Amino acid sequence: MIEINLVPENLRKKKKRQKKSAGRGFSLPKTAVVGMIGGFLILLICIHVVLQFFIAFRLTQHQELKKEWDGMQAAKQNVDVVITELRSMQNKIKAVKEVTEGKKILWAQKLNEISDALPRGVWLQELSLMEGALFMQGSSVSKNNSEILQVHKLTSNLKNDENFNKDFNSIEMGIHKTHKIGDTSTADFSVDAVLEK
Repeated sequence: MIEINLVPENLRKKKKRQKKSAGRGFSLPKTAVVGMIGGFLILLICIHVVLQFFIAFRLTQHQELKKEWDGMQAAKQNVDVVITELRSMQNKIKAVKEVTEGKKILWAQKLNEISDALPRGVWLQELSLMEGALFMQGSSVSKNNSEILQVHKLTSNLKNDENFNKDFNSIEMGIHKTHKIGDTSTADFSVDAVLEK
């Protein structure tokens, strides 16, 4: 293309040359670059606001779940109490079944035989049946230091009573402690009678 310009050179408007270089891409005007940076910043601000709303929402959910958890903790404690009571009742039922099922033992007769076997100055404070054994705890009192002999006499009476002894494998005595109250000697003892299986 041929260009003819009749205007003298000193009056001619100077044209900006567009530089074209191979492989450099194109250049953007400054307003476009500023607009893109502004848009990017606005996008970042929008993302930040959305994330803040999301964090606030999650925090609210967390607080609600924590309240529910605290409520469940109180309910769990109540359930634990009920479970403990249930296990206690199951153990009692098991002990009663052990006594009532299988070999029939006439416990009224056994208690009467224990009462008959008690020597003078010996009394029982507790009778319990647990884990296949009859546990007896009591005390013996004597003015002439024969309280331990009285306890031995009790175990001997129980061992020699055929009606009482027939349902037990062994009858063992243990002395817990002896002490004096004034002139009177006392001894606390236990007798364990293991039931036959």
